[in-house]
Amino acid sequence: MFERRIHVLILLLGAPLLLIVARLTQLQIVQAAHYQRAATRALTLTPRPLPFVRGNLVDRTGEVLVRDEPCWDVRIDYALIAADVGADRDAFKRQLKRFRRIQRRAGIDITDLDESALRAEIETMWGELARFAQRDEAVTTHWQSPRRAEAGLQSLADSLRERAKAIHDRISRVRRIVASRRGFDAPVAEETVPHAILSGLSAERQIAARETLERRFPWVHVVPASQRRILGDALPFAHLIGRLGNVDAAHVQQDPNVDDPFAKYRADERLGITGVEFLVEQTLRGRRGQITRDRDGAVIEEGGFPAENGRDVALTIHGQLQRRLYHLLGDTVESLPESSGGAVVVIEIPTREILALVSYPSYDPNRFSELYGTLRDDTERFPLRFRAVANQYAPGSTIKPLTCLTALNAGTLELHTRQNCTGYLFPGVRDKWRCWPVHGTNLRKAHGDIDVVDALSGSCNVFMYRLGQRLGVCALTKAFDMVGGGRPS
Repeated sequence: MFERRIHVLILLLGAPLLLIVARLTQLQIVQAAHYQRAATRALTLTPRPLPFVRGNLVDRTGEVLVRDEPCWDVRIDYALIAADVGADRDAFKRQLKRFRRIQRRAGIDITDLDESALRAEIETMWGELARFAQRDEAVTTHWQSPRRAEAGLQSLADSLRERAKAIHDRISRVRRIVASRRGFDAPVAEETVPHAILSGLSAERQIAARETLERRFPWVHVVPASQRRILGDALPFAHLIGRLGNVDAAHVQQDPNVDDPFAKYRADERLGITGVEFLVEQTLRGRRGQITRDRDGAVIEEGGFPAENGRDVALTIHGQLQRRLYHLLGDTVESLPESSGGAVVVIEIPTREILALVSYPSYDPNRFSELYGTLRDDTERFPLRFRAVANQYAPGSTIKPLTCLTALNAGTLELHTRQNCTGYLFPGVRDKWRCWPVHGTNLRKAHGDIDVVDALSGSCNVFMYRLGQRLGVCALTKAFDMVGGGRPS
């Protein structure tokens, strides 16, 4: 009887022990990987994107014309921007709670930290940002108006806040587009990252920014970045290279990489909007990477991968030729008071490659944001116009061979046909329908009695005028249309 009771007691005690052992086996052996991942997730911070470096632009000799150079940005959490300029009461209350937690951890009495205290701290932040920007001429602010060093701090602080408002409005538009694509409204990735208010800080200035800004304001971050720069003498390349601009809602809507979370455009990025930067955007653009850290700051290899930098693009342009022609053209334009500008295009005929594409006047593309107001308002010289490709010009003497070919095909002209050039189509009319001027004089070139070969080699206007009269308007316009005259090539 006693032994039976002992056996029963052993069973009663052993059964739970076996269950515990079985459960421990399940947790630590069978499902160990699952719970290991869960524990890692619990101790892992939100993955952060790694930026890529945009590809270089090089000329035909391999000289680097444009590249990304390292710098630092001062960025502000989007949540704080939304609370300050987004007129969102709930967002502001969330930031107030966050502010109180941060101050409590720092050992500061939070009794008096009400809504007005947070607003005062935000106002102080804008003032400190303005003071920092005013001391550093290398810092850029991205807004589209000239930044004046002599402007008052309050004016500069208001401009910085306008920048924040533009960021908020742009991301709001992106969210609406993404919501229409998804079929429901939800936060977008751009709302979870800080955004640049100041950029272009040097290594020395970023240390000062950390001391004066990042340490005091928990929503301000000084982070590594890059800025696009045209190297050396930048003026000859400004129109050709083009420039970068902010990603907007239209770019997000038309994004060719919309299904790739690490290649698609984000509202805090920039992309090529004019010139070569625009034409080869997808080649120059890279692919973001990702880094994941645990609560102690250690990198977790499983949650990260490196960024893929953009590819370099080689142009057919010859850099030294481009610079030389720009300055020669500039000297010529400046010597002619009636001239507002000009263009030079050099083509290698056998390969059809463009060796130079020059437009004068130009501007410093590395200071575009600062100079934009002045450039935009110059309606006399139009420095923003890319004359080499944007203007329409009379074809000039290039149509003379076509005129002769048309006349030869029509039987209106033979190789031995001769005309007499006295310098003027009508001897009694000396101010129009003339041949070209003799250099350094007011006289006109008189070619004398010439045939078609002489007329072409001497580029005789009078010979061509008479040939055009014999052909007639219909024959000429038909020939010009046949070769694409008046249409893009």
